[in-house]
Amino acid sequence: MLDSFFSENNICTIQDIQVTIQSHIGHISGIDYFQVLITSEISELSSDKLGLLRIGSSDQGLSRELKLRETLGQQKFLAPLLALEKKSQNKVDHLEYNFSEIIKKTESENIDSQGNSDLPINDTNLTIESELQSTEIYSDEQKESNDSQTIQILSSPENSYLEEEFYPEKQLGLQEHTEILFLLTAFPLPENTLTTCLKHEQSMESSLLLASQICQLFRLIHQHNWCVISILTEFVQIGTPLQFFDLTGAYPIGTTLDYGLMGKYYPPELSYGDSLQESMSTYLVGTLLYQSLFKDKSLELLELETDLTQEFNFEIPLFPKIYQILKIALSSVPSDRFSLLQLLNILIETRRSLKLAKVNWETAIQSTVGLSLNRLHNEDSYGIKEQHSSNNETIILAVIADGMGGMSQGEVASQLAVTTILNSSIPDDLNNPHKIELWLMNIVENANEIVSKNVNNGGTTLSIVASFGKRLHIAHVGDSRILLLRKGIICQLTEDHSMVKMLLSSGQISYKESLEHPDRNILVKSLGSKPKLSQGYVQTLSHITPDSFLELEAEDLLILCSDGIWDLISEEYLVNTLNSASTLQSAVNTIIEETVRRGANDNATLLVLRISIASATL
Repeated sequence: MLDSFFSENNICTIQDIQVTIQSHIGHISGIDYFQVLITSEISELSSDKLGLLRIGSSDQGLSRELKLRETLGQQKFLAPLLALEKKSQNKVDHLEYNFSEIIKKTESENIDSQGNSDLPINDTNLTIESELQSTEIYSDEQKESNDSQTIQILSSPENSYLEEEFYPEKQLGLQEHTEILFLLTAFPLPENTLTTCLKHEQSMESSLLLASQICQLFRLIHQHNWCVISILTEFVQIGTPLQFFDLTGAYPIGTTLDYGLMGKYYPPELSYGDSLQESMSTYLVGTLLYQSLFKDKSLELLELETDLTQEFNFEIPLFPKIYQILKIALSSVPSDRFSLLQLLNILIETRRSLKLAKVNWETAIQSTVGLSLNRLHNEDSYGIKEQHSSNNETIILAVIADGMGGMSQGEVASQLAVTTILNSSIPDDLNNPHKIELWLMNIVENANEIVSKNVNNGGTTLSIVASFGKRLHIAHVGDSRILLLRKGIICQLTEDHSMVKMLLSSGQISYKESLEHPDRNILVKSLGSKPKLSQGYVQTLSHITPDSFLELEAEDLLILCSDGIWDLISEEYLVNTLNSASTLQSAVNTIIEETVRRGANDNATLLVLRISIASATL
């Protein structure tokens, strides 16, 4: 007897894998879902060895899923099949396929005279609840007659089984001579399912990630000319990647159902009998995003209104961008909805904008020609450029250059270098450190070429900071300096490309001797001194970190200065003045004034930037 074959605790074999029936989870659209215990040794299973057994007709949802699996090939988002078997109706004890009767009998046998069930109830006995309770199936005959049958599947509050009403006038299960499909997978972990996820509060970023993962899957399926119009959230496991244990809600594009569907996950046009299209998958992603974000808002608002000509009444909170996404994705007019690719891109972009911290910069600059009788022109040049990338990331470019050469050639060289750097376009695709490094090297090479061609017997130092959001990159040639002041501690990020530095590093002179060495102004590297720069000529942060960038923190100070500053002003004085001044600009002014007071025998330029970081908003 089939009822004894699939009774609780009975053992059966599916393609040589032995399973023990634990509970019947539910019945929907001709498919029965069972939780089983797998007693065979299977390496893919976790230690609990729970399995999901689905049984249904070979001409219904399970058959469609198998065709889709064959079309897609092996995919990480699909729970692998542990066993697949097809049996003819007469081989399953020659009995009629009617699991609702089996379960009723099984339940009745386990209820005592006081009405108490002795069936064990635990967290793994799931109930297909949210999808099934709100779903009604209308056949063509039901639309024509008020007396025709209705199938309703209700969740029982007393236990985790589904209580079913079965009317024998029209059986939706297997017919005589129909083949039966048995599909076995591992069982999704209940605490990690989409159902559980949707019951708990999620951050906006997490909800957008979830929606984008599902949208990406649906788009892949659509690229094979299929669309998904419904999912059972109990059989979707959250993780990296997301994993689906059931895809019976997928249909070939253009399919026309011979029954109408209405419910909180279904687009309204399904109730009209429209053929299945991509926009229906968009609607499904929209409803899942809505439920993930606004659990306190009833999804009954998504139900069809009495007047079919009116737009759906969504109670969507007024969150910028989220409001527009949901309004368009859940439009009652299918042609007004996003395509899956459009929706995927905007979900990713919106999530990225949330991840980006809001970065603001405060800047202060001051420069002096100094007091030297031999330097009547200020050969220092400097500048700052700030812009926003296509994903709203703040980019700041700051540069300082100290020119060298007689007859104003140093002034020309530094101005050409700074102007070339600041006029360089910042591409939108600088989305990783390697691309940023290449871009920085290219613009420095360009500046070198221009200085080399236009300045005879002259050159310039060049120090650049380029911050993309919180990521700091540098490019440096010469003896101007870039320093980082963080929480009272100052650190020099660049090396001096000077003769004195080489002698000091090789141990030929002491630090005290370096302060008064007659060759301390002689550079071993400069911009414009040679037409082409050799590899490694320009210094980056690679000598500090293999990533070639530093992650900035809130209130960090970046200090760019020419040798006219650091030759007279100690790092200790810089720190004390910058920390104690009321404003950044007043601190810079004080430092320049102190430089002049100490003699200022060279041009002196100081450029300071302070970063502030706030949580991003849409």
